[in-house]
Amino acid sequence: VFGKGIGGGIRGGKRTFMTVAALQRMASEAERDAFLSVLNAPAEGSEAEEAKISHVIACYRRLNIPAVADRRIQDFYEEAHEILGKLNADTSQLWEYAVSLLKRKV
Repeated sequence: VFGKGIGGGIRGGKRTFMTVAALQRMASEAERDAFLSVLNAPAEGSEAEEAKISHVIACYRRLNIPAVADRRIQDFYEEAHEILGKLNADTSQLWEYAVSLLKRKV
């Protein structure tokens, strides 16, 4: 979502925005514990890594985390646009660049 390759944070067991959002949306401690055990487990070999990544991404999708992340990104852009509008300067080129970043796909 934020411009890095898919799975890098999962491979490393990192606490990314999506991971934290998923943990916040999980209904029970048992669900959080199960998720964290998969996330923190070492994945030896490409098949194990792919299984780990697939499991975590499936959890993200089940909890609608991609939409949560997209909404948060949109909120940041709206806040930035509001702040730029208050400046006493021509910010049109800066805003056009920001919009191009929002629309890019990696």
